[in-house]
Amino acid sequence: MEPAKQRKLSQGRKKINIERIENTGNRQVTFSKRRQGLFKKAGELTTLCGGEIAVITFSPGDKAYSFGNPSVEHVVESLLYPDNYTSPMQVRVGEDGLRRKEQQELDEFQRQLEAEKRRTKRSEQMKSGNKFWWEMPIESINNMGMEELEKMRGALKELKLNVDKKAEEKMMKESTSLKISLPDPTIRNIDDRASGE
Repeated sequence: MEPAKQRKLSQGRKKINIERIENTGNRQVTFSKRRQGLFKKAGELTTLCGGEIAVITFSPGDKAYSFGNPSVEHVVESLLYPDNYTSPMQVRVGEDGLRRKEQQELDEFQRQLEAEKRRTKRSEQMKSGNKFWWEMPIESINNMGMEELEKMRGALKELKLNVDKKAEEKMMKESTSLKISLPDPTIRNIDDRASGE
């Protein structure tokens, strides 16, 4: 029988004394980790309670770090200039309206992108198979959006007009060439006049 594998036990979380850390490297690492935790807790507090918060802290190297919701500047200005204060609800309503408009624009761009992807796919299919658009399977037309169908309808109408125009030109040209090759019945041949007809 094999001996049971021994697991290395970690020290886990242990309570530390809250006193100044003398080692500068350890102090900097602790500051960085605790600053991130502090900012995370501040963000959670604003999310849960809907309040405004600003946290400004300086590192042992005198570097400033800040976190604010909606922003540090907004919170500080609301303290310094209470008459110009805008509540978080007013800010959020404005943001929601802006978000709706941005979402609508994004949706429209996505529709346009999808339509362009479909057009590109059809174009590549035609190029790869050397097929003309009228040789494509009917399923590709079934997958078109309304805008694409309208464009195709317009293109087909324009094609029909061009075909009609070319056919008419060709018919006119052929009828003109027939008139030239046929003799005019009003002109009599010299031999006919001599014989007295």
